[in-house]
Amino acid sequence: MRQQSTRPLPTAALVAIALVWGWIAWSYAGTTDRAVLVAEVAATAVLGVTALCAPTPRGRATIGLVAGWTGLTALGDSYWLFTAGSPSVGYAEGSYEPAPTVVAFLLRYALGAAVLALALPQHAGRRPRGVALGAAPGTVQVATAAAALITLVPPTGALLGERGPSPTFFAADLVLGVAAVGVVLRIVLARHRVPRPARRLLTATAVTVLALVAADAAMVVSLLNGSVSAGVLSSTASASGCVLCVVVHLRDRSDGVATACLPPAAGAGDRSRLLVRVLTRLVLPTSVLVVATHRVSTGDDLPAHQLGLVALALALALAGALGHLVRAERDERAAAAVVRDDLTGAWSRAGLVQQLRVRRAAARRDGAGTWTVVALDLDGFKSVNDTHGHAAGDAVLRATVTRIASVLGDQGLLARLGGDEFVVVLPSAGRRAGDPTGLVDRFLTAVAAPLELPGGAVCTVGVSAGTAVLDVHGWDGEAQGLLAEADHRMYQDKRTRRQSARTTPTDRRSAPRAGALRGN
Repeated sequence: MRQQSTRPLPTAALVAIALVWGWIAWSYAGTTDRAVLVAEVAATAVLGVTALCAPTPRGRATIGLVAGWTGLTALGDSYWLFTAGSPSVGYAEGSYEPAPTVVAFLLRYALGAAVLALALPQHAGRRPRGVALGAAPGTVQVATAAAALITLVPPTGALLGERGPSPTFFAADLVLGVAAVGVVLRIVLARHRVPRPARRLLTATAVTVLALVAADAAMVVSLLNGSVSAGVLSSTASASGCVLCVVVHLRDRSDGVATACLPPAAGAGDRSRLLVRVLTRLVLPTSVLVVATHRVSTGDDLPAHQLGLVALALALALAGALGHLVRAERDERAAAAVVRDDLTGAWSRAGLVQQLRVRRAAARRDGAGTWTVVALDLDGFKSVNDTHGHAAGDAVLRATVTRIASVLGDQGLLARLGGDEFVVVLPSAGRRAGDPTGLVDRFLTAVAAPLELPGGAVCTVGVSAGTAVLDVHGWDGEAQGLLAEADHRMYQDKRTRRQSARTTPTDRRSAPRAGALRGN
């Protein structure tokens, strides 16, 4: 809980920022002079101290990064002012910022990108850093493509044809500003996943970045054209962004984290996000390519910064497409691993249910009203593991699947539920149905046949089986409803076998015993 003693300091900080920038906006005369420098230094100091009062780590980081932005601006302007005089005079005479000033100004954009990363919405249970890294490539791609498209349309593209470093600044401002708009759009589309207070906080953070880059772009225009109104707009936008950042983060205590205990339900919001993603990932790069090709084909010379933005946008779109292909292949492998048992190659429980749901409609069309469900459990499997190790047990499980599959062919489905438990589902009615009773007898006999283990020993495992007939039309689509009766009958069979083994006369000991082992 925030202490009451910290309230006067943030309030004084807000008043100080508003007064200093109001004075600059009132007295600005089209030059970057000492008054502007004093305002930048004062804002940096106020923001730096205010960052310490923020109640959350996210708030401290965000205000601190904004303080870094104003600090680098003050550093670049001070070097420029004290070594080259008034920048507006330098621009009028054809000279531009010294190299240290350019470096300081360019470093600000990394801080702005970091603030945007903190503004990306995150889901419950995830850290902000992980979400930022996961969402950043798409945001950068969309922002670059949109910025390239904007610069290809007059009059914004004319600013990229100026001499000196101003086109670089304007291009960076444009990309970062479009990225901020994209982050706001992400927040809007995530309204069902992120609580309202967190949405307000994240939106304000993104708008802060938008205000800072708008102020920087307005200052570039002011210096190029000597526009006093652009300079006043720059100061106003900077002050507004800083005040907004301070206000929302000093009042926040949630750190912008979604803490819902249950995942949100899929709905219209998911379809909206998909539509926006397709449009921005596909339509924007395509538009950039079409407009740039048209302008080049008509003999229109594109400035270097325009060509750079176009090339970067198309390269990012290509990289994004390749990334989607890689992720799609990875997701396909992961999905296959979920529905397939790695050890034996049989269907998993999830895979069996998935297949049966797909085949249910076909079974109804084919006139098959029922399925035969056979639950299987190996008797004596534990003794194989205990005597010969888990490698031998794995060999038994693989052989069981191979033997059952050789009998079934394409007449049913075989799944391993876990351990030494299996289930077979057979069509038991319809024009394409086989003979379920005959098939069950055959694969039970095949499983019970002696098996040679990798170490040379031979084992025989018994099989407990339970068979039930499932009504396709009445099945609820879940594994429990599929296996309940067959499981019950299988365990009855196992209990019967155990009782029979305890009452078997000694003169029958020569018969193969479930799980009995004998060497070569």
